[in-house]
Amino acid sequence: MIRARRKGRPREFPRPPCSLSCRRLHARIVSISRQLPRPSIRVDRYSVGSLCCIFILGLSAGCGPRGDETSRSAEATIDEFYNALQSENAALALSMLSRDVLVYEMGAVDRSRKEYATRHLATDMKAAVSLRRELLSRRREGAGDIRWVFSTYLEVAVAPDEKETENQATETIGLRFDGQAWRILHMHYSSNRNIIIPQTNKQ
Repeated sequence: MIRARRKGRPREFPRPPCSLSCRRLHARIVSISRQLPRPSIRVDRYSVGSLCCIFILGLSAGCGPRGDETSRSAEATIDEFYNALQSENAALALSMLSRDVLVYEMGAVDRSRKEYATRHLATDMKAAVSLRRELLSRRREGAGDIRWVFSTYLEVAVAPDEKETENQATETIGLRFDGQAWRILHMHYSSNRNIIIPQTNKQ
């Protein structure tokens, strides 16, 4: 609610419980409304403030992801990313990464989507094709535009001699909502042994 202005006390506007970007927009509009020239009819100025607040509250209804449903959609992005790797769909996999993604993988570092595409994407697709992954545990953190998902997997790799090798992998993935979809902002993957990737072009 908008409180009536008293002498010596500034007006107060409702603050929408949404993402950082919406809070910044709210603060900007409130600041602009306070800089408006003082009209001869006092109620008109408060009407402007009321309209600003109604506008902000309308934006807050859909500006930022919140709740368990959006946490599940963030996890779905992770699963879709690995499905894209397994189907060797490079374009789809890259579309789920933020341009400034930071990837830590087995001691190597990729500092952008372009760098990941040229250095590790092909290897990751080959590994995904040769692996069976079983989710062992998953923990979720974060709020607003950011989610963190911590997972452990049992991975079974099939060697060229058809011998299966099991290893446990740990994975941390950070995601950011860009207003349209969740994008992977950070990936950190490690396992307790090297993954055997079958040779695909043997004569």
